[in-house]
Amino acid sequence: MLRKELNPVLMTALVIGATVGSGIFVLPGSLAESAGPASIISFLLAAFGSYGLAYVFAELGIRSPVSNGLYEYPKQAFGDMIGAINGWCYWIFMWSGISAVLIGLMGYLALWWPALADNGWLQLILGTILLWIFTFINTRKVEVGATWGLVFTIIKVGGLIVLIIVGLFHIDFSNFAPFMPMGSGSIIPTMALLFWSFVGIETAVTVGEEADDPKTIRKSTFNALFTIIIVYGLILFVAFGAMPSAELAESQKPLSDLARLFMGDFGANFIAIIAVCSIIGVMNNTILLTGRTSYAIARDGLFPQVFSKTNKYGVPSGNIILGSVLANILLFTAVFKTLRAAFDFVLLFSTLFCLIPYVFTMVSMVILYNRKPEMFHFEGSQWTKVKIMAVIGFVFSGLGIWGAGADALVWALVFIVIMAPLFYAFVTIERDRIKAKKTAV
Repeated sequence: MLRKELNPVLMTALVIGATVGSGIFVLPGSLAESAGPASIISFLLAAFGSYGLAYVFAELGIRSPVSNGLYEYPKQAFGDMIGAINGWCYWIFMWSGISAVLIGLMGYLALWWPALADNGWLQLILGTILLWIFTFINTRKVEVGATWGLVFTIIKVGGLIVLIIVGLFHIDFSNFAPFMPMGSGSIIPTMALLFWSFVGIETAVTVGEEADDPKTIRKSTFNALFTIIIVYGLILFVAFGAMPSAELAESQKPLSDLARLFMGDFGANFIAIIAVCSIIGVMNNTILLTGRTSYAIARDGLFPQVFSKTNKYGVPSGNIILGSVLANILLFTAVFKTLRAAFDFVLLFSTLFCLIPYVFTMVSMVILYNRKPEMFHFEGSQWTKVKIMAVIGFVFSGLGIWGAGADALVWALVFIVIMAPLFYAFVTIERDRIKAKKTAV
């Protein structure tokens, strides 16, 4: 049985740590290429969209604190089949994300260990060692993994704040001109690109059952969201203000280049260290979360029952180990350089899987309010606000799906169509087995 050991500080750190990863260290360059300084407008729109998502997650979480809310809420609203598809999609996204994070980490470590850059076997060995160190850590009490997450979150946010403070003294407002070099038509596509920077904001409803109080879910979600918006916003302001957009767009590691501009080689190394800590923190948090996603599904008989148990620490250790085994297998692709392009596609394909539960969860909010009014006690115009936020979250998630590209969307839909009958057969067989076992007893 899961234990309620996550206080607001630990849960807030989990949300920030799962959301702010390696993306922010390359994001300014991508945005400069997509829309120039006008991407700040795209960011403000994306921040508003993420607020819609966070608002719905928080309202559902405080009323129904469960493990893997992105599976549980669609299940309550649409039934076991839709719940299972959402749950499995989110689970695939989680463990495949661990591999992607590790491969990204190798790229930064290669700055100090050049042999790592072109040696796939070395990447596999080092990645495997790091993976299983943090897998072991997260099979202990949830407080242990969450505390490590807190440490890495403090380091990453603190490092980014240092960059912001130093960068504010290097702002040249002439760099903001021309403000909209790609025209107004670039605003919405760039907003879709920014969606990925907010993936992870659902973390509190993934571990909601382990919150020390249901109110912790809402408090942690909003504390994390506003921290992320402020840090992202200031990073973008400093990036576009301190470096011409053309140079920013050509940079492979824009924050490292900015830090070098501000503080020389020391600054570049400083940001590289912060990036490594950030990526390790994301890996730690994702390992923790992966175990909860499959545990919740298994507990309901929609995943093999062997994964419906917790260890003596109240942690689903078997689920955590399963996720790490699968992540390790996917990490093996790093050995074969010719498979890198295929891996990139699999990454995008799997990342799309987190958006399907996002969309269903937004719709679930409305359905559950009408079907289970006892769950909700909205006063006055609060329900109207919730509906508006659900629509905003739905549209924002839709933009994320659109931004993933047609190929990834088609393949994801093909996967779901193929897997749906298999899900149905598995659920039916598993439910009959559990029923027969209970009858025998």
